[in-house]
Amino acid sequence: MGSRDFNPLDVFLQLEADLLQGTGRAMHSLRFQPCMDMYETDSALIIKLELAGVHADRLNITLSADDRTLTVSGERAESNEERRDRVRCYQLEI
Repeated sequence: MGSRDFNPLDVFLQLEADLLQGTGRAMHSLRFQPCMDMYETDSALIIKLELAGVHADRLNITLSADDRTLTVSGERAESNEERRDRVRCYQLEI
């Protein structure tokens, strides 16, 4: 599993830059990109995503009409008890 340097300020700087450009893409800069495996077999393209805390019934998987863009979206629900003691969140992945 690879690691990345994460600076929370970078998200806000990118958001500010997108807002100033006026492209309407401000929220798209906050995309989550999970770890994944992708490989081809004789009969299929296999994609495995690591989506901790997301139940299969809360996933939406779509392929664009030109078969070039796969979009996986979902919702991770947390109980109030899990959030109770948090003062600030910097990153939640597990």
